[in-house]
Order: sequence, then structure tokens, then C-alpha cells
Amino acid sequence: MLRWWDRGRLKLPEAATGTVTISNGIVTGIGGTGIGGGNGDNNTLTGIGDSGSFTTTKSGNAIIKASGIADQSQKNDWSGIIFEDSNGGVYGYQTLNSAFEVNSGENLLIAEGATLTTNNYLTNKGAVYVDGTVSGTVSGDVYYPLFLTNCTATNTTPYNSKSYEKLGNIVTLTADTAPAGQFLESWTITGVTVENNSFTMPANAVTARANFEDALKITTQPESKTLTYGETTTLSVAAQFHESLSGTMTYQWQKKDSDVWSNLSGGTSGTLNLSGLSAGTHTYRCAVEYGDYTVTSNEATVTVNKAAPELLTHPTANTLTYNGSAQALVSAGTTEDGKVQYALSQNATYSDTIPTGENAGTYTVWYKVAGDDNHNDSTLASVSVTIGQAELTVQSPPSVEEKTYAPSQTLKQVALQGGEVKDIKGAVVSGNWAWENQDTVPTVGNSGYYAVFTPSSDTDKNNYQPVRTVIPVPVKKAVPQITAVPSVTSRKYDPAAVLKDTDLIGGSASGADGKPLAGTWRWKETDLVPVVKNEGYEAVFTPEDTTNYESVTKTVAVPVEKADQPANKPEGAQVNVSAPAGAQTIAAVTLPEGWSWEDGTRELLPGSIIKASAVYTDTENYEKYKTELEILVPAEIILSETDTTYTIGEDTEAVVKCTGVLSAFEKVFVDGTEVSSENYTLTEGSTILTFKQAYMDKLSLGEHTVTLSYPSGNVETAITVKEKV
Repeated sequence: MLRWWDRGRLKLPEAATGTVTISNGIVTGIGGTGIGGGNGDNNTLTGIGDSGSFTTTKSGNAIIKASGIADQSQKNDWSGIIFEDSNGGVYGYQTLNSAFEVNSGENLLIAEGATLTTNNYLTNKGAVYVDGTVSGTVSGDVYYPLFLTNCTATNTTPYNSKSYEKLGNIVTLTADTAPAGQFLESWTITGVTVENNSFTMPANAVTARANFEDALKITTQPESKTLTYGETTTLSVAAQFHESLSGTMTYQWQKKDSDVWSNLSGGTSGTLNLSGLSAGTHTYRCAVEYGDYTVTSNEATVTVNKAAPELLTHPTANTLTYNGSAQALVSAGTTEDGKVQYALSQNATYSDTIPTGENAGTYTVWYKVAGDDNHNDSTLASVSVTIGQAELTVQSPPSVEEKTYAPSQTLKQVALQGGEVKDIKGAVVSGNWAWENQDTVPTVGNSGYYAVFTPSSDTDKNNYQPVRTVIPVPVKKAVPQITAVPSVTSRKYDPAAVLKDTDLIGGSASGADGKPLAGTWRWKETDLVPVVKNEGYEAVFTPEDTTNYESVTKTVAVPVEKADQPANKPEGAQVNVSAPAGAQTIAAVTLPEGWSWEDGTRELLPGSIIKASAVYTDTENYEKYKTELEILVPAEIILSETDTTYTIGEDTEAVVKCTGVLSAFEKVFVDGTEVSSENYTLTEGSTILTFKQAYMDKLSLGEHTVTLSYPSGNVETAITVKEKV
């Protein structure tokens, strides 16, 4: 703050040519013609002429009072409180640090964008006008701006080409006279609360506007539309008349053709329904009438774009087979939106004529709809069409010679001979036969293999399928080569061991290609018993591949040693003879199967043991095929001639008769006690033993067991001793 300038003035001559610069409250650069200065109270700066200059910095904080400042070129950059005679202004952001007074008759304007902070140092005896911002207390008359449109206000104060009103005064607003055809609609007032068009002036600017409304106006304008041919749309308009009026409005839609507007029949409401419009641009508007008032809406254009055409039926590929003539490739497509056109390449010339093809192959038929006035051309599309190859007829298939199976022999080595093929017109076609799979090995009993006939000419190759047919190949079985006959482990003769229980060991065979041939060996007759003196037995080699190889029979030697003896050799235990009734010789004594008596005529002697030789029938397969046996011939009591009772005092003897020969008799026992020979007598026929009376009388009454002993075994009978009654 340039304190010694407070309330003082600096004066310069009117013809000054020097420069006054004020920066940060300090006056510098005073010089030149006519510029003076001082540093006491009441100094003034006057008359800065056109050729002088006056500047302050934006950071300046000075109070300057001058009788006039001619140089205004830097005014936008001034900073401070600067008076030109009685009218002063605040520029930039200013703060009072000591007392400052606006004198009576002086006006201070706080410019828009400027700020003054008073710190309660400002004394106002004149008038302060606030366009910018003031902070702190300001005494006296303080005025704020009024911005008025279409209206006037009472008690306003004009200053600096604006209207101001003193803070706290009552302001009354009066609307201007409405233009013809308009009515006052509303007020727009900011910065204050209004009652009955009056308000108290606040400490800020007030903006007031009287708003006028047409007596009749369009409130909703019709909007332009874009649609596609075939679609419908609606244009709408809305209007209203002033609320002070009453009555009805009328509508009339119009269309412009060749810059001439024509009324549309039926278009007499706020809505216009449009359908069936042709492709192109159509312009509409609506005239609204109310009494003497008429308003016309904005123009609305309806742009109708061409529609995409519709194919009712698309062209479809025909099912074709080569027949030697040109054939239509597709069935015709249909449309109501132009014409269906065709071409055989995408960029060719399209025509209404359906393309044709003759030779077999694949064709691409391109097509489109050529649109009309309301339809575009369709996008290109295509359909693939194939003319299939025709079939040749095998009049007679080729023949082949019989082969013997060999795994290295493929169909490539089997020649196809002859054969005749004809085309669809019955003409013989020249060409070649070849096996379809030449590396196949033909097998025995095959049902045939495919052979393919290929025409010779390129035309026939293109238009006819290679014909294939099955050709039987006669193949007979190959005979395996036996490279090693299997062997058999040596064994002793066993009549129960047949060949099927004898393992064949090893053995090998090779196929027609000389390579080992897998297979199995088996005995031809499995139930044979191998004997000691054999010349071998037949074994059959059966290949795994029985389809293509024969079975081979070979003789296999079977080494057999003699068995020690037959399994049923009668030895170790005596043979119990149970000779049939009336049997006289040992031939009647049964031996195990295969055995017979060496001398079957020998007599059977009951009660004796007979030694005799038995011989086995198979003398070649056993070491021991002869054995000596003891034949036990049992004796029997002849009950019909034997006493079963003895009566003491009545009988004189007791007789026991037995079939055993007398020569074989050994002893007699009664109740287990041997009887001395002096108590009985023996006579032949076979054995007749008679107990003496003296012995019998000594026996106790009752039953007694009598046992006769023979080499072949004992025989028993019972005698009951009774007392004479």
C-alpha cells in the first residue's frame, strides 16, 4: 500500500511524455517532459497525455487518484483502486490495510471479476457499485446491478451503462407490452424471491425477464423418418393456444411435390399415418389454425429406402446324371420383387435363362433378384450343381486262371483276361481292367475281389464312373512242407494209456513261402494203445490257416518198453475158488481179465490147495506175463448125511460127512478143542468122520460145534447132545 498517497493526488501536465509505473504500491519511472511528482499529502497526478503511458501490474496494490488518464491501453491489466476524477474502479484482488474514504460525489465501481476486501477500513460517503465481489463491511449507499429483459423496474439508478438498485430498496417490475399475437406467459427471475412482481434488492445481482408466449404455437414438431419400402410410419404434431383463449384448433397436413404444397385428404388430425409409400423422399408439414391465427410446423421428410427383394423360392439344384445332352442345372427361383437372373460365374452377365450343362462335373450357378423401382438388387447367391457320372455296364467280366495259395502271391500277379464293357448307348467302351486292391493275397474259397474298369478316353473318364465288379479267383489249398516230425517221450506199456494221452513234442512245418507255418499236431486215431513192437502211429498236422492249407499226415514213432507185469496180475493173495456146481477141473476157476490157466484140465480136490500156473494173454508187452497160484478148494459139510443130534443111551455113534478129500483132512475140533484120533474113525467118501459112543456120551447135554480142518480152510457143523427120555 502506498500509504502516503492515501487520499492524496499526483498531478502531471497534460502534455506529459514520461511514464508512470506502479508496482507493488511503489511509483517508479517518473520522468520525461511534463511529469512531476511529490511525496507529501495532497499530491496529485494529472493530465497523463496521449503520448505518456500508465501501467500497473496485476499484483499491484495501490490507490491512485488522477484528474484524468488518457492512456487506457493497459486497462485490462490494471490492479488497484484507480480514480479518474470522481469515478473510481477496483481492479484485480484488492485488500484495504488502512482507512480509505469514498468522498461525497464520488462513485466506486467494483468491476466484474474484481474483489475488494475492506477489513472494515472503507468509509463510503459517495456510492459503491458492485459488479464483482466485496468482502467486509461497506457503509453508505451500495448498489447492485439489475439485468432486465422485456421489463422495467422502479427506483433503479443508472451507472456505467447499467441499471443498479440500492441494497434494501423495494423494486417493482413491470412487463413490457406484449408483441402482437403474444401474451405474457411467465417471469424468469434469479437471485431473489418475488411477491406480486416486487422484491427487496439483495446484496447480489438480479436477473429478471418477462417471457411472452405466442397465442398459437407448435409444441411438438413432426420428426423426419427413414423407413424401408413396405413399412408404415406416423408423423405427429402438437399445438396449443394461450390459456386465456378458448375454442378449438384445426389441422391440415400437406405434402410437397415439385415445390408445391398440396393438402392431403384425410390428413386433418394431429397424426398422419403413412403407408404404401414408394421408394424415395417425401416431404410433409402440418398447418394448424385457431381463429385468426395460423402456424405451420417444420417440414418433415420421410425417406423410403428400397427394400431387399424376397425370393419366394430359391433356385435348387436339379439331380442330374450324364445323358449325353445339355440339361437345365437348377429349378427356377420365383420372386414378386423383380426378376430372378442367373449366370455361370460370379462376374458374368446375368440372364433370365436358366444355365445348362452337358458333361459330368460340378457347376456353380450364381443367381440374384434384379430389383424394381422399390427394391434393390439382392446380394449374389450361388448353388452348387453336380451332373453325376453315368454308369457303364459290364457285359462280360474278365476271367482268371486257377492259382495255388501262396502268401507272397498278390492279385498283381493274377492276370485279368478279356471282359467287355458298354456305355449308356450300348457302344463298347475301350479301357483297362485292374484289381482295386492289387496287394491283396487271394485266398482259398474266396467270394471274389473287386476289379475296376477305367475308360481309356478323357471324355469317357469324365462322364462315366469307373465300373467295378467282383471277379472270383479260383485258389486251391497249398500243402504244408513238414520240416520236422514231432517226437514222443519213451514210456512203459500201459493198456490204459491211449494215444490221446500221449503228448506230441515239437514238430514244424513251412508254408508255401518257405516261412514257418503255425499249426497243431494231433493223433489221427486217439484211442489206440501204443504197444512195444510198433511201427509208429499217424499224426495229423493241421495249420492254423485251414482256409489256405491242407492238413498233412505223418507217422510218428512211439518208443514203448515192456511193462513189468499186467496191472491185474493175480499174485500176493490166494485165489478163492468158487467153482460152479459140478465143476471138475481148475478151468472153472475164474481169473482176472486176460489171464488163463496153463493147464485147465487139472482136477479140483475140495479141501486141498492146488498149485497151478496162470498165463496172461499179452505176452509181448510185459516182462512178467506168467505166475504160479495156489488154488484153495473149500470143503463143505454134507448136511443130508451128517448127524445133527445125538441121544445118550440111545445112539451109538455120530457121523459127520464132508466133501473134502480124505487125503487133505488134518484135524477135528469140538467146541474148539482138538479131538484125539482115538475118539473117531475116518473113511473115504469124500471124508466120513464117525465119533465113537464113548466120546459122545461124555459130552455135556446141548449143542456142540464140530470143526474139520483142511489146508484150504475149516468147515463147521453142530451136533446137539440129548438125554434119552
